[in-house]
Amino acid sequence: MRALIGADVLKLVKRRGLMIAAVAIIVGLPVVVVTIAAIGRAVSPATFGRFGGGGGYEVVTGILAFGLFVVTILLGAVAGTADESRGVFRDLIATGVSRPRLALARIPAVVAVVVPLALVTFVVALAVGSLAEGDEAMPGAQDLLRDGVYVLVVISVYAALAVGLSSLTGSLSISLTAMFTWFVIIEPILASISLLGDARRLLLSPALTAINRPGARLDEDDIFGLSAGGGLVIVALWVAAFTAFGVWRVAHRDA
Repeated sequence: MRALIGADVLKLVKRRGLMIAAVAIIVGLPVVVVTIAAIGRAVSPATFGRFGGGGGYEVVTGILAFGLFVVTILLGAVAGTADESRGVFRDLIATGVSRPRLALARIPAVVAVVVPLALVTFVVALAVGSLAEGDEAMPGAQDLLRDGVYVLVVISVYAALAVGLSSLTGSLSISLTAMFTWFVIIEPILASISLLGDARRLLLSPALTAINRPGARLDEDDIFGLSAGGGLVIVALWVAAFTAFGVWRVAHRDA
């Protein structure tokens, strides 16, 4: 299994354009924002407020969350369709590799590529919050640890969903369109419809938020009364369903 994961990692990192885009979104965008804020503060303190402390940390981690969402889905969709699009799926099957293992190896491969980039930006967030002057206090050690674990959870979840859906469809464009349309447009609309009531707890975003909810920092309306345990169960169901469909399709795909 380790060899399969390593091979999938190489397939991703060898795509220079893809990796440049990933670094630019996850690492570059937060660094640019922090740099602009620092320059503005140095040039005109009266115009530009303090950008450090807890407020600065929240800004950087907020940008990181957006970057992880975009890049993980992109890499997951590429990983799920790479073998078929390059015409090497038949050759892999001919070697006797288990099809389920072939499908499952793609998920940790995506995680292994994204996590180091996320770690760099998380360190930037800690540096901005700890070293730069700000009006808000930094979160405590427990909240920082929770945020770090949450980053890993988010990467793993979106990697599983993107790989599963792209393995199922076999199409990069369809997978990306479906994922971004659902999570950017459809799910927020459904979450805002009060008539759906508690059914909104089944959406992925509220469930993910519930897992990482420091009670004082989140409005209860954002998670519709979900507990951390309830959110974890719903997230696990999403991951299990998408992964199962992806594995099933790879297991039955014509070589």
